[in-house]
Amino acid sequence: MKKVIMVVDDDKEVMEVFVDAIQTLYDNYEVIGFICPKEALKNLSRADIILTDYMMPGITGDVIKSEAIKQGKRAYIITGFPDIEIADLYKPFSFDADLAPLLN
Repeated sequence: MKKVIMVVDDDKEVMEVFVDAIQTLYDNYEVIGFICPKEALKNLSRADIILTDYMMPGITGDVIKSEAIKQGKRAYIITGFPDIEIADLYKPFSFDADLAPLLN
């Protein structure tokens, strides 16, 4: 059974690029995407690893990460804002070189 990666980003195009790239490079994972952080929170149980944007309307990525960790999940914050110190990865990044250490 494949592990499931959840991608959460309120920008639909960014979320779709992440999902497509991860599915292409890491075929040993199933990838699901959410543009609504509230919906993502409701579906955390479906995922093994969560990759979440930080700046989203209503809920920030640290809330999603915190809840995922409470559920025993691995979760990482990805952002394009270099001044957000709690981020695990900054956009732009390499899907194969920079993301691989987080998934293994």
